[in-house]
Amino acid sequence: MNTATLSPEENLWQCATAQQLLTMLMVWLSWGGRHHTGIEA
Repeated sequence: MNTATLSPEENLWQCATAQQLLTMLMVWLSWGGRHHTGIEA
């Protein structure tokens, strides 16, 4: 995908979405790790 074709708003939105998904993933792994496997994240 060529990011040069995106407007600044679209690029910012994609970056924000990626950051949000990453944060959610880290939280899920942290919570799931403690409660389901007993491994501290």
